[in-house]
Amino acid sequence: MILLLDGYNVIHIANIAPASALRERRKALIRLAAAYCLRKRGIQLLIFFDSNSQVFVDEPANAFVRVIFTNAGSADDAIIDWIERHRKPAEIQVVTDDNELRARAKALGAAYISVAELMKRLDFNGSRESAGRPQDRPSGKESGAGKFMLHARAAKEINQTLPPSWFQ
Repeated sequence: MILLLDGYNVIHIANIAPASALRERRKALIRLAAAYCLRKRGIQLLIFFDSNSQVFVDEPANAFVRVIFTNAGSADDAIIDWIERHRKPAEIQVVTDDNELRARAKALGAAYISVAELMKRLDFNGSRESAGRPQDRPSGKESGAGKFMLHARAAKEINQTLPPSWFQ
């Protein structure tokens, strides 16, 4: 399965790290996505962000999650271009609450899921704890109301795969 995330749509709809700067909100989403990919093998996950900067074009986030900054055009158009180039669009799920993007993806044979459905899959409960830095969260299998939390060792491994520019 391939998940294509409309990055800023997901961040804003899911209210990921709402008190943080946008860069921190992106990093929080990437951490959540990477943790999900560790639990669910065989998933290819790409997060698309609108950007005017050439610094971040196709910058890989880690071994599990690929982050694509569009550089020109919208993330929506980049997602559609990606679907058009893929041989089997039925393998793709687009994650967005943008109705226009959903319709365009569906017309090409891709499925879509809501941001709420993605958040269920990621075990994200909308609290600061879920989107906080992994080293600030308790280690172990459960935290709070029975939510799965990433072990500190796994969180460290994920953070080590992130490019240094994400920590500036």
